Amino acid sequence: IGPDLAYAAATFTTIVGPTIAAYLFLLAATGAVVVYSVLFAVCMTSFLVLFVSDPGILRKYNHARNTKWTYCDFCSSFRPKGCVHCSTCKTCVSDYDHHCAWTGKCVGGGNMFWFKTFTNSLTGLIIAYLIFVILSFIT
Repeated sequence: IGPDLAYAAATFTTIVGPTIAAYLFLLAATGAVVVYSVLFAVCMTSFLVLFVSDPGILRKYNHARNTKWTYCDFCSSFRPKGCVHCSTCKTCVSDYDHHCAWTGKCVGGGNMFWFKTFTNSLTGLIIAYLIFVILSFIT
């Protein structure tokens, strides 16, 4: 679990709050409930797996494994190509993409699938929510 626990909790609350409102006020048809429930389940599952998964944190190496490895002064360790030091998490991460405060941790090779699944399902959930809000005003 990364250092941005408060942001991850805010993300969780920001997803769950409107979902409760959707179930209480927007979703009347069975089909809408099924679609929204599937999107919500995928979104929350991917968020929780992303939240607890290892992004690819590199263990400490006292010696370089080959000539392409570099030394990280912050970690006092050698690291392979593609491994970057995250100043927020204070560790080196393999296939580092970025540090995402909203999920509370780094995104790297170890959790990239779950990050993409989370962002795509969250986008679908938001679009579905907006569609159901518009439909509720029309009908």
